Amino acid sequence: MLHSCEKIIARYKEPTVKTLLVTLMAALALMLGAQHATAMQSVYIPNASFEAPASTPDFTYIIIPGWNSNRVSVGVASGGFADNGQRPDKAQVAFLRTPNNAVNINQMLTGLDTTKKYCLQFWHNSYSGSGAITNACQFDVALVGASLPTGQIILGGYTNNAVGGSNPYNYQYIVFTPTTNEVQLRFRNLYWGSLVDSVLLLDGITLFQLGHSSAVPEVIVKNPSFEASGYQGPGGGVGFINVTAGWSPINDVMAGWTYYDGGYNNATFGTGTNNNPYFWIVPVPEGQNAFFDNKSEQFYAASSKQTMLKQTIDGLQNNQGYYISFNYSARPGAGNVYSPSNFTAKIGGIELMRDDLIEWDWTYYSTTLTFIANATSMDLVFGTSNSVNGSTMMVDDVSIWPIPEPLALSALGLGLVAWLAGRRAR
Repeated sequence: MLHSCEKIIARYKEPTVKTLLVTLMAALALMLGAQHATAMQSVYIPNASFEAPASTPDFTYIIIPGWNSNRVSVGVASGGFADNGQRPDKAQVAFLRTPNNAVNINQMLTGLDTTKKYCLQFWHNSYSGSGAITNACQFDVALVGASLPTGQIILGGYTNNAVGGSNPYNYQYIVFTPTTNEVQLRFRNLYWGSLVDSVLLLDGITLFQLGHSSAVPEVIVKNPSFEASGYQGPGGGVGFINVTAGWSPINDVMAGWTYYDGGYNNATFGTGTNNNPYFWIVPVPEGQNAFFDNKSEQFYAASSKQTMLKQTIDGLQNNQGYYISFNYSARPGAGNVYSPSNFTAKIGGIELMRDDLIEWDWTYYSTTLTFIANATSMDLVFGTSNSVNGSTMMVDDVSIWPIPEPLALSALGLGLVAWLAGRRAR
């Protein structure tokens, strides 16, 4: 922890009063002990990315594994109704069509804590429209249970329009507190009337518990524990996102994140579960999935070639200090055979940490670092170069939350004393 603090302080060669104070605030807050009560306790959503069943003909109504429905006009699509926009995760999305009445998909959730806040995330779009079908739809999201027969509406009457072309799907997150421990999560495409027929498209659904309270809201990371791609199956499922050397841009997508292969030939990436060939017996730190990539070529540690996993983090407050925590590891291999080099974590161009070689262990490394936001949106980037063939960077459980006010005030006070002492010493 002190190592990361020293790096933060060393960035500023000639600090101003303001810069010195906020820097010391973050550094001291970390030294005083950031106890990261894991922000994410993911709720398992089967078939969250609607990749099952595979190879379904266009415009075909089917039962979607893991989900129930009140009507037959639902299914999965990689074309057909999914005729516009860049699909958020892998190849398929769910569609809900309303030719005669409202239509929904739903599944039961158990073990919710009524004293905690949860974050539901998903991506949505509409069929672009053809004939009597509109290019927009109106939908709601609800929690339904024995004590909630009409539903606890957590998003009501939301209207979307087809994004068109290859534009990204609409991203939505909802923070709520459940009123009962066991509920049915329901997405419902509403019926507008006899002259209106619409198709709602859904993808990348993930739900997790928020773990931090502060006067400054917890930062919402998209798909923070990589659960939106869905569970990859028992016995070591491997969920490759890209599987072809040609990199098909239609399928090479992971909800909330973008990946650059660094110029490696045939680099692959995706999500995996315990006991798959890339994680072996190393337990996934949180939820069902963790991120991995696999580079099949060797470049020296100093190479400019670096793979990058990136997400733009929104909702930051300028000059606010934040904690960031995540888990990372390397592909298991005797003698660090598959250990990637130059593992870095950066935000807004600020290098938070660098590990010259991720040495494989029986578990993931867990770290908590600090930074000062210098903008309301900053790019978070994890990257490695490659010193051996077949090395793998593994990441999971990414969380960002503000430094609590008592620590910030203590750090500011001590920082001011230190600065004044330095001025007198001159």
